[in-house]
Order: sequence, then C-alpha cells, then structure tokens
Amino acid sequence: MTTNIIQLIPGNPGDAYYYEGFVRQLRERGHQVVVFDHARLKSPSGILPYAQHQVDCFRDYLRETNQAPEDVSLSLVGHSIGGYIAHLIEAHHLMPVSRALLLFPFLARPSPTALRALRLWHWLGKPLMGLLSSLSVSKQKKLIQRLGLESHTEH
Repeated sequence: MTTNIIQLIPGNPGDAYYYEGFVRQLRERGHQVVVFDHARLKSPSGILPYAQHQVDCFRDYLRETNQAPEDVSLSLVGHSIGGYIAHLIEAHHLMPVSRALLLFPFLARPSPTALRALRLWHWLGKPLMGLLSSLSVSKQKKLIQRLGLESHTEH
C-alpha cells in the first residue's frame, strides 16, 4: 500500500513555525504532512545544499517512522524560495517526487547579492526579531512609530 506524504518546504526565512496553521489544517483533513526548517543551515554556498538538506531530512523521517521509500508517494509543496528548492529536488533527481505544487515560487537563480542577504538575515535578522519579540506590545508599537514604519491605512 502506498502512503501519500506532503512535504512542505518553507520560504524565507526557512522556519516551519510560520506554516503551523496550514499544516494543522492539512492534517485535520487526513493528510500526512512533514515540514523541515532550513533556517538554521550554516550559510551554504549556493542554494543546492538547501535542497539536499530537505532530502536528507525526509529520508531521516522515513527511517524514524519505519516507512520504506518505495512505499511512499511524495508531494512537494514549496513556498517562495521553497518552490525553487522543490524545483531543484526534481531537476537534480535528488529523490522521487510524484507531484509538486509551487506557491508563489521564486524561480530565478538567486544572485550573489540575494545569497549574501540571506546569510545576513541568518546572522543578524533572526536574533533581532527574537529581541523585538521580547518587547511588550506597547514598546513594539512605539519603536515602529519611531522608525516611521506604521501603517497609514484606515480600518
């Protein structure tokens, strides 16, 4: 019997946390869903190591759940840069994929500048976001106003 598994590949910053609600809804509808972070990778050169990381995580998941790869039908769902990673997994035949769904995919080769920005985000942006999230809501609002980033839309 073939088991259908959906592997969700996150967009930037590569954190599975942002997809918890989506994953929960899929599971409530009876789907087996896995999602692996790639936010904590150590600044690989190029994007292919991110694809290989997703493949390695999926193979580890199959081993941990005692599922044979030949008994699995894999559907990749990639969001943004995750769509590009899904494309690489298929294009380089890193593992058998029955279908892929790309949600707002990033399909261009990332420029060296974009890759440097991604590395900078991993080094600086994530800790900064952690620091900001530790502030009270009123202090966050004051900081946003002070930086001139508040929304001017009326409700």
